[in-house]
Amino acid sequence: ELHNYRYHSDGTMYWDSLYSYVQGVLRRYYTKADDIDDDCELQSWSKELSRQIARIAQLHPARQEEPIVFNVSNAIMIGSGMHSALTAGMYDQYGYPLNAIGRISSPPPTGMEKDEIGEEDILKLLPDKHVVLLQMATAYVLSGTHRPTHDSAEVSPDSVTTPNAVMHYPRSVFLDKSCEKFVQAFQAKLQEDAADVALKNGGVKEPHWRYWTFHPQLMAIGIGSNPK
Repeated sequence: ELHNYRYHSDGTMYWDSLYSYVQGVLRRYYTKADDIDDDCELQSWSKELSRQIARIAQLHPARQEEPIVFNVSNAIMIGSGMHSALTAGMYDQYGYPLNAIGRISSPPPTGMEKDEIGEEDILKLLPDKHVVLLQMATAYVLSGTHRPTHDSAEVSPDSVTTPNAVMHYPRSVFLDKSCEKFVQAFQAKLQEDAADVALKNGGVKEPHWRYWTFHPQLMAIGIGSNPK
């Protein structure tokens, strides 16, 4: 067990909720082992994924349920939780342009030894105000709203602007009404996950160090998705 490593603990909690949801939906359509083996499109899709992404498991041996549940869950996890974890800290890192300068104003000095380059030479390389503001704005947009705009450990709908949050996963995503019960169960589990994240953050005195990445209300369903 990794204590105080929230990427692992919160991420595993979200993965378990997601895996259970995907498993329920897939069992609705693949009721027998032969159903998976007989679905040639599903088999082709899995093989194509396994060629492109190392973490994707192939459906071998055939007629196994777990690989397809893992593959679908993994695809959603990459587009939601892992993408959130990747972008959540972008503004913290790149919002201060000197941490990682996006563009320099002139070519770097040449024909000089390292110890010959002075402060004046470095200052000439710094971008102008327009480029600095552009980098800050870009980092802010890409990072999204991954933590509340106030110091409270709780998250309220008014405190965030994350569009299409996982917490509000729409039931209308399925034409088959029999799948609504799986969405309802998923939403209920996400509510529990959100309460757990808020509880952990409540024990962190410094607001900046509270970890919100896997909070279902701050995590988008997917990259550029709009399932409504």
